[in-house]
Amino acid sequence: EDVPVYAGSTGQFAATMDSENEDAGSSVVLATNDDVDTVAEYYVNTLKDNGWSVEAEAHAAGLSTIAGTKGELSLTIMVAGQDGQTMITMGLENGQ
Repeated sequence: EDVPVYAGSTGQFAATMDSENEDAGSSVVLATNDDVDTVAEYYVNTLKDNGWSVEAEAHAAGLSTIAGTKGELSLTIMVAGQDGQTMITMGLENGQ
């Protein structure tokens, strides 16, 4: 619930990791028909609005990467154009 799901996107992949020897984390891949810039702007603004610190942003033609933290949570989002769609890959780790 700390990480927003892009409205209108569809789930492509999800996995979680929870081990006594490693930090818990999860990965999610979503797809949307919206363009990369629109999706990246949504995540930067929405994360900030939800109390995340956006630590880094990188934007290039057809690719954006956003990294943020909130308490013990660390989030990386990659937004990339692929085969006429925009793919949103998110990795969340609990414990820094």
